[in-house]
Order: sequence, then structure tokens, then C-alpha cells
Amino acid sequence: MLMQDGLAHVDEEGVGGYLETQNEDNLAYYRRFGYERRDTLRPVKQGPPLYTMWRPPR
Repeated sequence: MLMQDGLAHVDEEGVGGYLETQNEDNLAYYRRFGYERRDTLRPVKQGPPLYTMWRPPR
């Protein structure tokens, strides 16, 4: 419910949504809401990846 409410607000404003996650399993979850992976970052050498995702306004 929180995602749907938040996305309704960003769509109303006509802006996109950006998020980051370190959990690869979350990628499929966020895809259900229209997010697509943009990049995989490694901000800390030998650390976990950081996945960036973007959802254009609707």
C-alpha cells in the first residue's frame, strides 16, 4: 500500500522515481511497480553491489 500511495503522488507531480537497493532479490519486487535497473555500483571495494533503479513518470 505504501508503494502504491507513494507512486500515485509522484505520478500526480509528473516526476520519476529513483531508488537504491543492495538486495538483488528486491529487483523483481520493484519491477512490479515499473522500476527498471539502471546501474550496478560498487561504492566499497569488496563490498556488496548497490543496484540503482528508475521509474519514469506515468
